[in-house]
Amino acid sequence: LSSGITYLFKGYPGVWGYIRVAPKSIQRINNDLAPQNADNATRFFKDIASETGMSDITLSNFLSELQLNLFADAKLLSRLPDADDDRWFDHLQSQTLMNGHPKLLINKGRIGWSPDDVERYAPEASPRFKLHWLAIELECNPSLHMPGLDQETILNFSMTPKERQRFAAVLEQHDIDQKRFAFIPVHPWQWQRCLQSELIDLIASDKLKYLGAFGDDYQPQVSIRTLSNVSRPRQPDVKLSLSICNTSCYRGIPPTFARIARQLSESMQQVIAEDEFLQSLGTQIVGDLDGFSFVADRYQDIEQGPYRFLETLGCIWRQSVASKLSPDQSALLTGVLAETTADARFVISLLIEKSKLSPLEWLNRYFKHVILPLYHLQLNYGIGLVAHGQNTILVLEQYAPSGLILKDFHGDLRLSNAIQDGQPFADQSPAHLLTKLPPEYLIHDLITGHLVSVMRFISIGLASEEVVSEQEFYRELHRVLDEYINGLPQDKRPKGPLDLRREQFERVLVNKVKFKLGYGDLSQRPLPELGQAILNPISTQGGANLYESL
Repeated sequence: LSSGITYLFKGYPGVWGYIRVAPKSIQRINNDLAPQNADNATRFFKDIASETGMSDITLSNFLSELQLNLFADAKLLSRLPDADDDRWFDHLQSQTLMNGHPKLLINKGRIGWSPDDVERYAPEASPRFKLHWLAIELECNPSLHMPGLDQETILNFSMTPKERQRFAAVLEQHDIDQKRFAFIPVHPWQWQRCLQSELIDLIASDKLKYLGAFGDDYQPQVSIRTLSNVSRPRQPDVKLSLSICNTSCYRGIPPTFARIARQLSESMQQVIAEDEFLQSLGTQIVGDLDGFSFVADRYQDIEQGPYRFLETLGCIWRQSVASKLSPDQSALLTGVLAETTADARFVISLLIEKSKLSPLEWLNRYFKHVILPLYHLQLNYGIGLVAHGQNTILVLEQYAPSGLILKDFHGDLRLSNAIQDGQPFADQSPAHLLTKLPPEYLIHDLITGHLVSVMRFISIGLASEEVVSEQEFYRELHRVLDEYINGLPQDKRPKGPLDLRREQFERVLVNKVKFKLGYGDLSQRPLPELGQAILNPISTQGGANLYESL
């Protein structure tokens, strides 16, 4: 390194240019001194400061966030179960065991939370808590976006009839006219640490009233701000604003997202319902039912102000995964497949064992039920979904893939600029979709979003357990793609950048963005950058070159 320090380690090379490092093998050599075990993450990032290009200000903030992540890691590792624990195969419970986004160096920083907050609200702590409710005057602000759903429906999402009676008694106690006020849930942390002070003017003028905690118990998903109803699992999830910074941005609810959530979900539902191919593969969505947002008027006319001040109070109601499953089905986030148990087993290898299928038969079903629907949406409709391991949900029957559930269209659905009149979404231009992407950019919602962020970790995991080699893994994916593409009309077959079998892929960098932008406020959410191209292991030619080099 430029610092004069050398690091030595052992690891398994993967076909994406990725090395799975054996942690206990890492050694640090300072000039000519004897090697020492490298057991200090802070020291490592100081050693590579020149290579990352971080300023001293950014480096100091990075190290502080790193400590927060290590605290969460320690909590998670202390609770991680062995392979025989059934929580690994449950949609919600498995999320309490997840390590976070595998591409990000710091994936559980959660800047703004204390250790007590982690215990109360982080998914790995498996907390259960009630939503807190506000009454907000309907005419308090022109920026207020109210859901189209009636208030009775919204309250019934989270409250039983008995709890509704208690809620009604509190409304009477506060003398609240239900025709003048709307009732909105908030995350308890958001109320305690942000909204009480942020909305003090509305509270003082009685335009906003705090009602207390009511209703069912909720548990956070791995995405933190989305909560699942554990008292009545088939009731909708609720996604709430959280003014903490995690991974790359603050976890609020942008007003635009709340306004268009239902519209986008209804359009996606129509596309899938009318497509025979997607129906045959069991593709579904958990749709956003509606949204609410409020922006204080003092921030409205500050054009380049920090985006986080526009996102402090918002809510999106979304169908639950449980409501989409039949009694013989289960579901897992695809990101869970790459997780490892306390006894170092990959979840995907456990599923393959339990399914009684051969590894290649299991993978064949995964590629058909997950990769092909995502590719089909790109090629036929110009729809890209940022298909990382938390947005794609694998449906299982007898532990084998049988379908795909998609979600989060308001935040992670993007469109091609090649969409033609008459195609779905062609006449829709909500604010955050006005800038449509060229197809060669959009395809990275699948390449970077799923192949690199999910598949590469699964394939090297299976190879390390000697379940199936990476060569066999990507040859099988190549065969599935060949069969699909050859079944398309000649003029519809993907060419050039849209062909997933091409020799190279562009490398998309996410960690480098934080090194460059640092920790100051931004007026827009940060975007990734491009790096050097990588050989594509799915390609016959690129894959052959990779396998020879390994």
